[in-house]
Amino acid sequence: GQADRFELGEGRDPGRVDRVARAIVALLAAHDVPAPWGVDSLVVRAADGLRLHPLLEVNPRWTMGRVALRLARRVHGRSVCAWLHLAGDAALDRLESALPPDVVAVGAGRRIRRGVVPTTEPGRVQTVLVVAEDRRALGAALARLR
Repeated sequence: GQADRFELGEGRDPGRVDRVARAIVALLAAHDVPAPWGVDSLVVRAADGLRLHPLLEVNPRWTMGRVALRLARRVHGRSVCAWLHLAGDAALDRLESALPPDVVAVGAGRRIRRGVVPTTEPGRVQTVLVVAEDRRALGAALARLR
């Protein structure tokens, strides 16, 4: 479809994203901006098809995607997880009752198999990693948020 043709570049400018990325890295390094850096891009549907805006903004910080990948490394290989932003303690209480805590010590090669692990300090919005032993258990836990 149109998205596949767009992704492949249709021969228009296949190196564009790489060139933009290299230019951003060179500029940030030249100005001693400490890494990591996150780059926001956008694909929009225009009258003549999909268009890429390869550079909306540069954020000199860890991206949510990079943090999520790091968190996933702490999860046992046979478990599944979701990283959620919850408002209020009631939602957290419902999740914790659905997934009783398991081993959450992650040092020395141990991984989280099950449970709710806070990734921010408690407050009005709580960010948590929800880990379950299978998709069905994760789905049941997340259904308690409704």
